[in-house]
This record gives sequence, C-alpha cells and structure tokens, in this order.
Amino acid sequence: MRVSQLISDAENYLCKALTVASVLLTLAIAIYAIYFAGFGYDFTDEGFYLNWISDPFNLGVGLTQFGYVYHPIYLLSEGNVQLLRLINIGITFALGALLFDALFKFSDSNSSIRFGDRLILTAGMSLSSLIVFDTWLVIPNYNSLNLQALMLSFLAVLKISQKDTSTEYRYWVLLGAAIWLVYMAKPSSAVLVVISLILYLSISKNLDWRGLLFCASTAFCLFLIGAVIVSGSIPDYLNGLQSSYELSQVLGSAHNLSGFWKLHGVKLHPEVKEILIYSSLLSATVYFFSISRTKYLRIVSLIIIFVIACYGFYVLLGGDNLLPARKFQSILMSFALISTLACVLAMVLNGIKPDGGINWSLFLLALFIPYIYTFGTGSYYFHVGSRALVFWVMASLMLLLPINNKRVINLFYSFVITVQVMSIILLRTGVDAPYRQPQPLFLNEYQLVMENGAKLMLPSAAGSYVTEVKDAAFNNNFKAGSPILDLTGQSPGLVFLLGGRPLGAAWILGGYPRSDDFARKAFEKVSCVELASAWLIYEPSGPRSISSDVINSFGADIKRDYKEVDEFVVPSGTGGRKQSQKQYLLKPARELSSAVRACEQARENRS
Repeated sequence: MRVSQLISDAENYLCKALTVASVLLTLAIAIYAIYFAGFGYDFTDEGFYLNWISDPFNLGVGLTQFGYVYHPIYLLSEGNVQLLRLINIGITFALGALLFDALFKFSDSNSSIRFGDRLILTAGMSLSSLIVFDTWLVIPNYNSLNLQALMLSFLAVLKISQKDTSTEYRYWVLLGAAIWLVYMAKPSSAVLVVISLILYLSISKNLDWRGLLFCASTAFCLFLIGAVIVSGSIPDYLNGLQSSYELSQVLGSAHNLSGFWKLHGVKLHPEVKEILIYSSLLSATVYFFSISRTKYLRIVSLIIIFVIACYGFYVLLGGDNLLPARKFQSILMSFALISTLACVLAMVLNGIKPDGGINWSLFLLALFIPYIYTFGTGSYYFHVGSRALVFWVMASLMLLLPINNKRVINLFYSFVITVQVMSIILLRTGVDAPYRQPQPLFLNEYQLVMENGAKLMLPSAAGSYVTEVKDAAFNNNFKAGSPILDLTGQSPGLVFLLGGRPLGAAWILGGYPRSDDFARKAFEKVSCVELASAWLIYEPSGPRSISSDVINSFGADIKRDYKEVDEFVVPSGTGGRKQSQKQYLLKPARELSSAVRACEQARENRS
C-alpha cells in the first residue's frame, strides 16, 4: 500500500513538473524571440517585404497586396524592424492561442481539463504556429498574412459550427473578412479556401444561406473598399491586377501541368526522414504509456517527457540542435499527427475508446488547409505547406479531445511538450542558418543604427558594407525617399536601408532568363520624371545582375548619363551571394528636363 502511494505521489509530482516545464518553455521561447528579433537581415526577401509594407502606394497593385494590410503596422512601429518582427510573431501566436482555445471549447466532451491547464496547453500548442518563421523571415509578409488569415477563417468556422444563434452571424462576417485577407495575401489560396469552406459547411450541415450572404457581402465590400483605397476606382484596380499578372508572366511560370505535379514532389534529407521516424515512434509510445493502466509505464512515460522538455531548454540555451537546417525541415511537425494516429489506434485496439465522436469533416478540413496555404506557389508544395502544419497539430488535438480518461491530463501534457520542443528545434534552425545570411544570428556583432533609432545586429562585413554605402550616398546629396533602380537583381534590402523608393516593383528579380524583360516591363508603368531622377545600384558581374541595357528603354545610358558615386565590395553570403562582388552606386548626371525628354522620346519611338 505504501509503495502504491509513493508511486501515485511520484506520478502527481511528475505531472506538476511537466506543467511547470510547459509554462517555462512558452516563456523561454517568448524571451528568445524578443532577444533575436533585432538580429540579422536578409537583403533579398526581407528587403522585398519592407519595400512593400513601407510604401505600398508607390508600387500600386500587385498579385499579392499584403503591403496594404501591414502598412498601418509599419507606420505604428515607425519602421522599426525589430518591433515589426515582434508584432508579426505576436499576431501569429495570438491567433494560434485563440484557435486552440476555441477547439478546446468546441470539443468539450472532456470536462476533466481544468481552466488553468487549458490555458497552459493552449499557449504551448500555439507555438507550433511559429514554425512559419523557421528560416527567420519574420518581417510581415504574404506568407505570414496568408497563415494568419487562414487561422482566422478556421476560427470563424469553429464558432459557426457551434451553432450559437446569438453570435453566429458575427462569425459569418468574420469569415468574410478572413477570406478577403487570404485574397490580399495570395489570390490562388483565396479561390481554394472558398471552395473548401463551402464544401465543409455543406457536408457538416452548417451551411446557412443568410450567413453565407453576410460572409459574401463582407468580403465583397472589403474588396471594393480596398480597390478604391489602392487605385482610386474599381476599373483602375482591375486594370492594375491585369498588368501585375502580365508582369508576373514575363519571368515564366511553373504552373503548367507538368510543372504543377513536379512541385508536389517531396525530397526529404535522410536526417529529416530519420528524425521524423524516431520522433513519431517515441511520441506515440509515450502518449500511449501516459494513460496506461500500469503505473510504472505512466511514470516512465512522464520521465521521458520531462527529459524531452529539458532538451528543449538545452537547445534554447545554445546547446547542439539535433536538426541542421534542411529543405522540407518543417515537415517534422507532422510527427504530431503521425504519433497521435498511432496512439489512438493502439488505444482502440486495447479497448480504450473515445467518449464522444470526432468531427471528421472538420478534421479533414484542418488536414487540407496547409495545401490551401501553399496553392499557387512556384516552390515545392510540401516545402512551403509544411510551415502551416499548425493545422495538423489542431487535427491531432481533435483526435485526443474525445478521450475521457482520469489520466488524460498526462496525455495532454505529453503531447504539448513534444509539440513545444519540436517548435523550438525548428525555430532554432532559423537562428542557426537564417535565410540567405552568412552565419548564425548569435555571431552577429555589428550594430547598425537606423535613421529612426532602431538597431539591427548584422555580421561585421555586412554591417560595414551598408554603412559605407549609406555614407557615400548621403555625402553625395542623396535624400531619403529618392527613387532607386536596383540593377543588382538581389538588393531590394539595400534600397530600404538607404531609405530609397524602388521603382516599378518592390524587387526587380534577377537570375531568371527573362529578368531583363521583366525590368523593362516594370519600368513602363513608372513616370519619366521618376525614372530620370533615379539613382542606380549596379553589380555588373553579380550572379543575378540586370543588364544595364534595360535603362535604354527610357532613353538613358549608364556610361553617358550617370556619375559613379563610389564602388563597394559586397561580402560573400550577403543576400545569398556565394562570393564577394563589386558593386557601384551611381547618380543621375543629366539635367532633369533633358532626361525626361529623352525618356518620353524613347517611349514614343517604341510605341
């Protein structure tokens, strides 16, 4: 009897230890994110994002219009990159918390979970939403907006499915707003999410035609209001959309039939495959043992989970991460679904059956949303879609919630800690190998002070390079807000750091067979006055360099009409460069009126 009591006490203490560990892991990740938010800078994609959100009206209509959604946040943060990252992380985490909390309330068959435990579990599971930042591209962007909007859509669907007539219509309105946000992030995802939601609502018998009218009216009204804000009128907006589509097609597309199916390939690195198999097997085993009738097995499982939690702290504190940065690495979060399915199957085979039913239509919708998230991308679907596997974590929770067992709290804490630790592992890869940056963030030691007082910690070579370019530009009468043409094909981030205005596109993409044609077409929608007064950044031997001949399209010649301000060496690793490159900053040398006449004449001759 005494031994039995000791074992019961040990189990209770271990469960309390896991509760504390889960809280501390969540707090530790929050501190980790706050600390590293001011570290690193990608000169390509992050520069593109910042150019869009800092002044979207300068760029007009794009196929993605995330810049208009995030522009108020940019203004609120005064362009502080660190604060922008923190806000983006905070929004994503908060939406995840709202979703998991709504899921607990939706599947309320398990009344044994106390309010305090539910808060801890909700916060811990919400960390899985942050794997969208596993390459440390944390500036608000179209991918983060797409995920946030899809989470908002799913939240609205959960509330609608509860069939509370007193609040139902407000959630139809929320659903309409969420669909509009998906459209602003990625129109292709918006098309698929509308089809999927109508299908789900029909199958689940939650389709209310009046509610659907509220939803459609909200989305349509927001579309019209947005169109007028962006372009001034609906026809101009639609023309802008068509022009943006035509511009995107200049670079070519992977969306022919053969390319479409090729993008569905999965090429897992052996290390990723190995970690996925072992983490799924281990998690399934400890989940099953955590509610076993045998006390010793329960204690063993809880000890293993506690060790896993300790490993999470070890990784956060700078210890060796078991996962080097790999393509498709985010697919590791699928371990949650694989191990949960295996655990539930084992429980059913052992006579432990769920009390309530599982909402299979909602479960399938959650499984499908990562595909909606990635639909229309030009990259591998599983590579991009795996960053939205927070929905698979939700699907896993749907399988666990109907289990009514007096020891089920052991199962939930086992589940949440494994999810937290996998989230930590994936986020740590972003810190260790940030996208298109030369070294881990914690090695950055150059403090770049921005005009707004914000600070960025960069690699020493990259920081010195940016400072040299800024000094040269401002010593030669460059003014913040002046137009810049980036002919390097990979330096939109430098344009932003200089305080310049990109022309034609947020990023003149280099490295494609028709990049020069893309640049010429982008310049067509820019006024001659702006083109004539633009500075140039040129990198003639760069791997993504745009030919200087493109400026002939507006009557300019790089040797005749521009004065070299200075030359610089771009360090290897900056913006993904494999080796250092020589770069030039040039300013217009002609009289503005003469340059404008030459541009107008060139356009007249071409037409």
